[in-house]
Formats: sequence, structure tokens, C-alpha cells
Amino acid sequence: MPAGEAQWNSPLVVVPMVDYELADAVTNILIFVPVGMLVPLLVTRASWSRVVAVGAVFSLAIEVTQFVTAHLLGGGHIADVNDLLSNTVGGALGFGLFSALVRVRGVAALVDRFRWTEPDRSAGKVRDGQAAGDVAAGHHMLTQQKTH
Repeated sequence: MPAGEAQWNSPLVVVPMVDYELADAVTNILIFVPVGMLVPLLVTRASWSRVVAVGAVFSLAIEVTQFVTAHLLGGGHIADVNDLLSNTVGGALGFGLFSALVRVRGVAALVDRFRWTEPDRSAGKVRDGQAAGDVAAGHHMLTQQKTH
């Protein structure tokens, strides 16, 4: 705890946006932007809902750890619902940034080199100058060839 401040009474804050400083929110958002960019590199079919869920669960694990250590070990951190919300927003923004960056041809090729899995190209996404209809038509032709 910073010197000169009053003793923290509760290691848990469950009411959102009460006494939450903008600097804390911005910091927590920025810390979780890389999480939102890392998830699509690790999983094949990253979606907004999956990335938000991973960010929320990861943040919840941190907040639960802070709460438990405050009780068991006298930790100096507070488990805060505001941190959970800000972290989750940061993960979502990171995924949005990632999604925008991979639409750039040169960046997409670079990102593909760092993927742990093959990218999902079957969802009708525009990629490498290929029209979404071309992707769907190609998938349809492959499906027909397999069944005959």
C-alpha cells in the first residue's frame, strides 16, 4: 500500500465505476490488448466471443488470485470488478486491432508465420485479394469432389 494512504478495508470491490480512476482503466485496457492479439495466434477459429471469454476468464483468474492472496498472505492488491471489465475491454480491442492488421497483405503474411495453428480461411473472409465468393465457391467445389 502506498505510504500516507488510509488502510484498505476490503480486498474486494464489486460495485462498478465507483472510485475508479481513469488512469487505472487505461492501464488495465492497455495491459490486455496483447491478450486479444495473442488468442487468434493460438487458436484456429478465434471469434469476438471466444477472445472476450478468454480475456474475461484470464482477468477473473487474476482477480481471484488477488482476493485469495489478500486473505491468506496479506497481499496488497484489491480484487476489483472494474479491473475485470477494463481487462476484458482491452482483450476485445486487441482482437479488433489484430483483425484490422491481418487485412493488410504484408502484415497477414507476417502474422501467419507466428501462428501456432493454420488460419481459418473457410469462413468467407476476404484474404490476399481473394473475394469472399471465390472462397465459398472453392469450398463448395471441394465438398462436391469429396462426395463423388
